[in-house]
Amino acid sequence: MPKENKATVAQFEARVNKVIEMLILGLPRASAIQYVTNSTDWNVSDRQVDNYIAEANKEVEKYSQTVRERELGKAIRRLEMLFQSCMKVQDYQRALAVQKELNELLGLKAPVKQELSGRGGSPIQSLNVNVEANNADQAASILDILARAGAIPTGAFTGDNSETE
Repeated sequence: MPKENKATVAQFEARVNKVIEMLILGLPRASAIQYVTNSTDWNVSDRQVDNYIAEANKEVEKYSQTVRERELGKAIRRLEMLFQSCMKVQDYQRALAVQKELNELLGLKAPVKQELSGRGGSPIQSLNVNVEANNADQAASILDILARAGAIPTGAFTGDNSETE
């Protein structure tokens, strides 16, 4: 490939914007390089296309963060206005629903502690077993014992997955 000429700031930005379009369309790196090589007069190396892709990714990330912050701000303001409207007409049930939505949006809702229990509220039984079987017959016997003890469902393991001597 002939020697690359350094792009002006305006050319660089225009090229990055073109690469952003390619990213948005879902084109993979190879397609972007093929497009630049065959359809532009950019006269750049694959490495420079990678630089454009990296810069395009940065721009897309900045935009997404800006959009998220703006949309979050609008959502918060809308909910606040809705809350005020509900309070003005003394619709406390809807005001509470709006407040709950706002709390969830802002992450103010504390995590709910949940306790797990077994049948009838009894503690959950656990069984940790580390057993080595020397052959398929020993493995089958161990599985049978565990199944009879209720530690595993009957017939949970079928076939021979163990190593034999």
